[in-house]
Amino acid sequence: MVDLMSLDPSQDHQLLDADQQSASFVAIVFKNIEVAAMLFQNRIDAGRRLAEALLKYRDRDPVVLALPRGGVPVAAEAAQALDAPLDLLLVRKIGVPIQPELAMGAVADGEPPSIIRNTDVIEVCGITAEEFDVVCNEELAEIERRRKRYLGDRVRAEREGCDHHRRRDCDRRHDACGHPGCSRA
Repeated sequence: MVDLMSLDPSQDHQLLDADQQSASFVAIVFKNIEVAAMLFQNRIDAGRRLAEALLKYRDRDPVVLALPRGGVPVAAEAAQALDAPLDLLLVRKIGVPIQPELAMGAVADGEPPSIIRNTDVIEVCGITAEEFDVVCNEELAEIERRRKRYLGDRVRAEREGCDHHRRRDCDRRHDACGHPGCSRA
């Protein structure tokens, strides 16, 4: 059990998500703000409550993206309430070769894929560009494998976002974006 009061308040924020037997507990701690906590019966309940909070975006023609596998039941409830298409966002950690649980980056599917490098970890661990690329390509292959398994030949939902996401056609459906400065946030 996590003692919420023991969390470091000097951090900008921390997110805890611990499944319990009959409920999911999510707490977010923001700097200089009291702990905000919600208790959900299950992921479907969490999705319904999320959908209520997102109803104001219904007429913006949204697309709901889910992180497999646990995020799918939550996102499905939101998509249904918003009468929006549901699609998957496939992401993978790029682990240090000798310590795969230590993230030296991350990759998300897309055209082109989004690749994030943790330059501090790369530098401290002495990772070369070639070593990074090898692991990154392995994770891209895993994303492709999962895409085929989860989606088969299904056509992906059309989606657009801010320039941060390198998408351009504003007439298409767009994601609600959390990127600072994005007009779609």
